[in-house]
Amino acid sequence: MLANQADNLPLWSDLKERLKPFPVCAVIFLLLSWTVSVQSAREEAFYEETSVLYRWFYLFFLFIWFRVRFYCAWVLAECIAVTAGLGAYPVISKPRSGGGPTDLQALEDIDVSSKENKTVYNFEAIRNILPYDCETSTSVRETIRKWNMCVQWWLVAHVYKNIPVQNKLARGVVLMAISSFWHGIHPGYYATLMSAPFLILAEDLMEKSVRSQLSNAKLIRLYDIISTIITMRCFEYYAVGVFFLQYNEIWRFWSSLYFYGHFATILCILGAQVLLKLIPKPKSDNHRK
Repeated sequence: MLANQADNLPLWSDLKERLKPFPVCAVIFLLLSWTVSVQSAREEAFYEETSVLYRWFYLFFLFIWFRVRFYCAWVLAECIAVTAGLGAYPVISKPRSGGGPTDLQALEDIDVSSKENKTVYNFEAIRNILPYDCETSTSVRETIRKWNMCVQWWLVAHVYKNIPVQNKLARGVVLMAISSFWHGIHPGYYATLMSAPFLILAEDLMEKSVRSQLSNAKLIRLYDIISTIITMRCFEYYAVGVFFLQYNEIWRFWSSLYFYGHFATILCILGAQVLLKLIPKPKSDNHRK
């Protein structure tokens, strides 16, 4: 199909759109590569000669370095696929990351042999990262969905939907345990990835107990801004597992920060549940006279 429609592929426009964040990410990556490193955080002096605030800021910049490194790698990987013509499907077939066309009937109806065919294509099927969305999302769930998107689709389609458990938290834990094993056997993968279901639970409970109760647009906007900041701080805290991989080093770094991320997650879950119990439930029609 692609061989007959090569002239219709939006190669250059797609490449330019995908490469927009690359220069900024590459510069940030190079600058931070000279200033922060995981190896420096392994040294004894790092804990003996620095304050909690310094270590928090160090983690802040270390996580930026981590993110932009993957942004650069995945953007370039996408561009390689685009230049090879891989993952191009008609827009009318509604392709999605990892899954390809979602409207198969529309795909079958296209006459690719016709010389007058003006089918419009895109490369959304190989879209793996949306850097801007990752940086500005107000939701843990949405941030995860915009990160490593093709793998996210595969995990949901072939693992999550086949887990024989109804409880969403339990299914999330099983999913992340499998994802952790796929990454490797180091404890750090499990420490990081298996925290995600609990972050999502905390977020959902806070949405129900706080955000849904707000009626003022400015307050909702303020909540979303705070949520964005907290979401990224939680991600950088739990990413310590991926940085250090070994249990003793992970424990050392988290304990040097007094496990603030774990306490914040637990506090949100418990606090939101208390708030939900205090919120008066609307009276049903059965109780009206």
